[in-house]
Amino acid sequence: MNRLQLADVIILGDEPTVEVAAGRAAATLAELTGCALVAVGVTNRGILLAARPGQQVLVPPGDVGQVAAEAYESLLRDGGVLVSRSATSAAFGSPLAE
Repeated sequence: MNRLQLADVIILGDEPTVEVAAGRAAATLAELTGCALVAVGVTNRGILLAARPGQQVLVPPGDVGQVAAEAYESLLRDGGVLVSRSATSAAFGSPLAE
């Protein structure tokens, strides 16, 4: 058994663009069916968070481990990483308009 199948959160290495990061995140979610959240750094842009079903958000740069942990908590608590832009803003400490 692949131990990654047991992981709820996967953190991938940085990618050069949002498109590449989104592709890797989607492929990871498809391959690792037990995974709930994928976090991928995007060079000079931020961190892409991806979860089922089809949720993706690019948040400002920060500590990818901390951001992934907060996003996973939000996913469990609220049912999504993107419940609202204001909730995302509060969770990640970035000023996003509703």
